[in-house]
Amino acid sequence: MSTGPCGTLDLLEVLATPTTAPTTGTRPPRAPHRPADTVDDVAAVCALVNGNPLHANDRREVVSAILAEAAAHGGAVDPNGVRARLAVTNADGSTDYRVYPRVIGATYQALCTAGVLEFTGWIPNTDARGRNSGKQARSYRLTRQPSRQETPTR
Repeated sequence: MSTGPCGTLDLLEVLATPTTAPTTGTRPPRAPHRPADTVDDVAAVCALVNGNPLHANDRREVVSAILAEAAAHGGAVDPNGVRARLAVTNADGSTDYRVYPRVIGATYQALCTAGVLEFTGWIPNTDARGRNSGKQARSYRLTRQPSRQETPTR
């Protein structure tokens, strides 16, 4: 992988590179309901979504929302805030995402694997649209500021 002028990984290159499994030590603890043998399956699915060029614009949108959330909260990344940044309101008042929803989680996984995000704990999920409201959601911290090359552009 190439590095930017500050020696940091290029975020978009990291997202485009399929991974087979998260690096040891960067994976957040499993949710109590997730069997251990599904962790590798989740990593494989995330790698497929991240490696698909059809989702490149969606990944840029998600990374932009994560960076905006971190900038607004001193490095803390609340997935509820990121989802709100990705939501659009339809004429009938319902909401949708500007991105394919599965790209969101796959992007988080890739950024954690690359060491850009760090798991910090669990918070209540407010995603009523996805029927996850009240469930636990992972919260993160941006571990390093991305270089100019890592900042997504359109």
